[in-house]
Amino acid sequence: RVAADGGVAFRFAHVFDTAATQAEVYARVGAPCVDAVLAGYNGCVLAYGQTGAGKTYTMGGTPDEPGVLPRVLNALFDAVHAAPRADVDFECRASYVQIYNETVYDLLVEQQPP
Repeated sequence: RVAADGGVAFRFAHVFDTAATQAEVYARVGAPCVDAVLAGYNGCVLAYGQTGAGKTYTMGGTPDEPGVLPRVLNALFDAVHAAPRADVDFECRASYVQIYNETVYDLLVEQQPP
């Protein structure tokens, strides 16, 4: 949006407190995305911020505290397995990329050193 003074204005849907849990972030961001995907829409979960802000932790998490992506994938595949088979077809495609210094890295493929 263009601000009244001619500059650019940004509007945030939500900003998480530093005490937010992985479950809270998933409930606010991931679950609505899953619902939309299951209704037939494309979905995207994006983490943006400066280095060290917690993007990798938020997206991937840990074995004890899974992040947004493992929770999204679990919810999607749980729904696929629970769906009636006769009249429902599912096609799932996923990308997991990092953009760093204007270079795109596919995080699902082992990277070769430069």
